[in-house]
Amino acid sequence: MNHRIVLDELNRDLSASRAKVEGWAQTKINAADKLREQHLTSVKDLKCKIVTLQNNKAKREQEVEELKQRLQHESEEEEQVKAQLRAAEEESDALPKEIHDIKTALDRETAELQRQESALADKESLREGKLRSLRQALDLYRARLGLQFRKDHTDELLLIFTHIDPSSHLREFMLGVHVHADNTYSITRCEPALEGLDPMLGELNSSNNFSQFVRQLRKRFQQLIVRPAS
Repeated sequence: MNHRIVLDELNRDLSASRAKVEGWAQTKINAADKLREQHLTSVKDLKCKIVTLQNNKAKREQEVEELKQRLQHESEEEEQVKAQLRAAEEESDALPKEIHDIKTALDRETAELQRQESALADKESLREGKLRSLRQALDLYRARLGLQFRKDHTDELLLIFTHIDPSSHLREFMLGVHVHADNTYSITRCEPALEGLDPMLGELNSSNNFSQFVRQLRKRFQQLIVRPAS
């Protein structure tokens, strides 16, 4: 009986000890699993950091290469700028003479332009004076010869005669005259047409006697009218 009691106590002690050992072992296993998970996480983080570092290294190497190329380019550009500066300094030494030559040529061209403008103004003034004289004679011609001046185009005067046709005093006989830049005349139109006007025009350009030309022209128009027989 006593032996049985002792055996039961031993079994209980053994079970208790086994439970403690199993608990301790499970604790160690759990701790080991946790350490393993932490290790795996650390390894994963380290791998990511390694990849990041490698990428950063490649990026830095590329930046260093680009910097080297930029420095090389800037160095070449600096040499070009220095060369251009030297050329500009050499050109600046020659500028005073070139400026003097340009100013001399400009003064010469300005003087020639002023001379041409003055000559043109003199011609224009002379031509305007001739046209003004023609217009001043308008009233006299209109009163005595039945003549009107009408300006249709630039520098063109139309000489319009009336009181030529006895059957129609208001019938118009017209001649167009153009004054050229060299102060000569030309005929632009004639209605009705007259033959043999070239000699009259040549005499006008030679003598510049416009009044005589007008009187001759009126006579020529009168000769066109067929008067009834008496």
